[in-house]
Formats: sequence, C-alpha cells, structure tokens
Amino acid sequence: MNHTVKRYIKNANFYDSNANLQNINYKPDREINRGLIEELSTNEYIQQKLNIILIGASGSGKTWISNAFGVNACMERYRVQYIRLPDLFQEIEEAKIQGHYKKYMKKLSKVDLLILDEFLLTNISEGERNDLFEVIQSRTDNKSTIYCSQWAPEGWLGKLGNGPLADAILDRIRNSSYTILLKGRSLREDYSKIK
Repeated sequence: MNHTVKRYIKNANFYDSNANLQNINYKPDREINRGLIEELSTNEYIQQKLNIILIGASGSGKTWISNAFGVNACMERYRVQYIRLPDLFQEIEEAKIQGHYKKYMKKLSKVDLLILDEFLLTNISEGERNDLFEVIQSRTDNKSTIYCSQWAPEGWLGKLGNGPLADAILDRIRNSSYTILLKGRSLREDYSKIK
C-alpha cells in the first residue's frame, strides 16, 4: 500500500481501518445481496454521485461494512470521512462558535465519500435538522454519502420532526441511494472476547 493511500485511510478516521469488502460475512441468515456489494465495490456509485443506506439492528455490522466501503474508496484515492452523526453535530456547533462554520461546511461538501454512522438514532433538534439539511443539500448530486441507521428511511421522518424540511432531507437521500438491509443476530456475539 503506497503512502498516499495510507494517508487517505488515516485521514478518514475510520472506526475500523482494517475493514475489507473481501471479508464480509455472507451467512445465510444475514441475507446480504452479494451481487449488489460486488457492484458497489467498483466505486462506480462514487463516480455517479450516488449514496448507500445501510440498515440493520445494533451489532448487524453496519459500521464495519461502511468502513470497508470507505477503505475500498481510499484505495482508489477518493477522499473519505467517517463520523458519527452526534459527533458531526458537535463539530458543526464548535465551528459556529469559532466562526469557521462556512469553512467547515465547505470542507464537508468536498469529501468524495462521507460516512454518517448512527444516523438518526434519536430525535434531533430544529438547529441540528437545519445543519443536516445544509450538509445533505451541499452533497446532493455532487458527492456520495453512506448512511448507517437502525431505522429504515420511513422511520426517519419522525426523528427529523416531520414537516417540509424533513421531507426535503428524505427526498434527497431516498431518490439517489442503494439500500442494503442487514438481518440476522448481532455479530458482536460472534466476535466477543468473553465466551
């Protein structure tokens, strides 16, 4: 692995920088669409500025698979950023306080692949909803985003507080995304150090 790729992987702040699409667990109970994963592994979706929605219960492997897609993108020198949605809101808040809001939002809009983990796990405030809209709006038709969520998009409306802005956010995500549903029991049981 050359220095540039290593730097891209380091800068992405992955939860697991060793995640690899070749190592996906295709156990039958998970019902993962192998064909779709292989299609997405070409990174064509990034060239087409499309998104991925990973839906599954806690422990289903969403974070790991999203990181595997991210590492895969870094290998082809795409700039990737991994962040949990609660941390993103915190960083935006800090940027506002320091007077760097526009600069921070511009930086986010330029990342080739943004991975938003723990997406809408809980209800968000009006301010957060506005910030999320700005992030998504700046990336729609320009860059790709991976959304990792325990809820299907139908469940996002309530978390977004319904209303026109919630509809606008949902509309921008849903109409340009591949959806991967992860089923089966928690993988944390399989990989637990405590037996």
